[in-house]
Amino acid sequence: MKRPGFAASLFLLAATLIPTAAWAGRPLDSEDTGTAGPWTGELELSVTHERRDADHACAPRGVVTLGLLPGLEVRIESGIAALF
Repeated sequence: MKRPGFAASLFLLAATLIPTAAWAGRPLDSEDTGTAGPWTGELELSVTHERRDADHACAPRGVVTLGLLPGLEVRIESGIAALF
């Protein structure tokens, strides 16, 4: 007796278990797609404001990035949410 979905299930299982190469980077906040150069810094400031009926929400955010080596950077993010 043949199982119609057995071959497909076996293929999907094998496809998910076989490792593949992937490139990953930090999520993009703007059009900047590279990392910060050695001993250079970046400061990003933004504010998000949302209003729904009588409720307001304001969320300022700051990001500080410092390049250490070519292709290596340290990033510190902070954010505060205020509801009024």
